[in-house]
Amino acid sequence: MKNKFIGINALLNAIKTIFSIIFPLITFPYISRVLGVENIGIYNFSSSIVSYFTLLAGLGISTYAIREGARYRNDRNKISDFCSEVFSINFISTLVSYVILLFCLIFLNKLHDYISIIVILSISISFTTLGCEWIFNIFEEFGLITIRTIICQFISVVLMFIFVKDRDSLVQYSVITLISTSGANFINIFSRKKYCDIRFCFNSKMRRHLIPILILFANSIAMTIYINSDVTILGLISGSYHVGLYSVATKVYTMLKSLLGALIVVSIPRLSSYIGIGNKREYSETASTILNSLITLAVPVMVGTFALSDKIVFLLSGKDFLPATTSLQILSVALLFSIFSWFYTSCVLIVNKEDKSVLKATTFAALANIILNVLLIPYFN
Repeated sequence: MKNKFIGINALLNAIKTIFSIIFPLITFPYISRVLGVENIGIYNFSSSIVSYFTLLAGLGISTYAIREGARYRNDRNKISDFCSEVFSINFISTLVSYVILLFCLIFLNKLHDYISIIVILSISISFTTLGCEWIFNIFEEFGLITIRTIICQFISVVLMFIFVKDRDSLVQYSVITLISTSGANFINIFSRKKYCDIRFCFNSKMRRHLIPILILFANSIAMTIYINSDVTILGLISGSYHVGLYSVATKVYTMLKSLLGALIVVSIPRLSSYIGIGNKREYSETASTILNSLITLAVPVMVGTFALSDKIVFLLSGKDFLPATTSLQILSVALLFSIFSWFYTSCVLIVNKEDKSVLKATTFAALANIILNVLLIPYFN
C-alpha cells in the first residue's frame, strides 16, 4: 500500500510533467516561428543568467528542507519551527542574490542588451522563496502542486497566443513565461498555512542548518555550472543564433528528463522518512522498485529520441532549426547517464546524508564541462 501511494504521487507528478511537456509542444513551434532564432537565443541567454541568481537565492534549501522536514511532519510545532528557520535563511539569501544581480546589471556591459528580459525573469526568484514549494513536497501534496501548475500553464498558453504576435513580442513572452513558472508559487504563499506556521526569525538555532545547507549549496553551484555553463559560454563565444539552435535540443532533453524523473522527485520525502525512522528494509525495497522502473523506461526513450531526432526538431521548431538535430542526438545518449545519476544522487547519497561525496563528483564534472566548453565551442559552435 505504501508503494502504491508513492505510485499515485509519481503519477500525479508525471501528469504535471506531461502537461509541462504538452504546453511547450503547443507553444514552442508557434513561438520559435514568431520570435525567430535570434530572440529565442536572447531569451535563453537571459534565462541562463537568472538561473545563477536563482541558485544563490535558493542555496541548497529545497533539498535540505525536504530531506529533514519529512522527519518532523507529524508534529506541527516542530515542523513550524523548522520551516520558519529554513525560510528565514532563504529570505536573507534572496536579498543577497538581488543585490548582486543589481550590481552585475549596472557594471557588466555585456548584460546591458539583456536587462529588460533579465529583470522580468528574475521576479521568479522572489516568488520561489515566498512560495516555499518544499513544504508541499514534505507533506507529499503532489496533487495540489500538479493542479496549480496546470492551471497557470493553461492561462499562460491562452495569453501567449493573444499577446505574442511578432518579433517585437519578446518582453510579452517573458512576462507570460513568468506567470507559467511562478504562478503556482504565488498561490502557495496563501495556502502553506494549512501545514505549518511560518514566521521570520533570527536566532542561534538557525546555525544548525547552515553547514548542511552550504554543502548542498556548493553541490548546487557545481550542478548549475554543469547544466548551464554550456548555454552561457555558447552565448558569449558564438552569439544568440547558436544558443537558439542549441536551446531546441536542450528543451527536448529537459522535458524527457523531467518526465522520467517524476518518480524520483516524489520518492525523496518517503525515502528520507524511512531513513529518519531507521526502516532500512522499506527503504531498500522502495529504492529498488524505483530503479527497476527507471531501467524499464529510460533505454527505450533514449533509443527513440536518437532515431527520431530530426523529426522531433522539425515538428517542434521548423526547418530553420534542423541544425539542432546533432545536438539532440548527443543529448539523447546523455539522458541515460543523467537519469541514473539523478537517482543515485537524490535517492541514495543525499537521502543518506552523503552530501560531500555528491559534491566531489559534481565539482569534477562541472570543471570538466567548463574546460571542454571553452576548448570545443569555438570549433563546433
